[in-house]
Amino acid sequence: MGKDTHTVGMIIVYISGNILMVLLFICCYMLIASKNKSLINKLKFRLSMEFAMKDLGAAKKILGMEILIDRKGGKLYLSQNRYLEKVLDRFNMGSCKAAFCSSL
Repeated sequence: MGKDTHTVGMIIVYISGNILMVLLFICCYMLIASKNKSLINKLKFRLSMEFAMKDLGAAKKILGMEILIDRKGGKLYLSQNRYLEKVLDRFNMGSCKAAFCSSL
């Protein structure tokens, strides 16, 4: 029998007025995203009162995707460039030239 590779995860979205906060739970990790730093700090404090926690700082990757933040524009992007590079390298296509493909 093969190894069981199920990922346990959960997403919680909190919306109150113009405040949005997203919590992503994967296995034993939690990612908190919000423009409201005070809300994030309040949540982290409350959670630390109930659970043993370690703040790993700002996330740079999640599920193999790079997290890119445009603070000035107030946007968050997820990039799969590294994953695609690994796939191309695995099939010896890392040095191939890129070509534009129009969408249908």
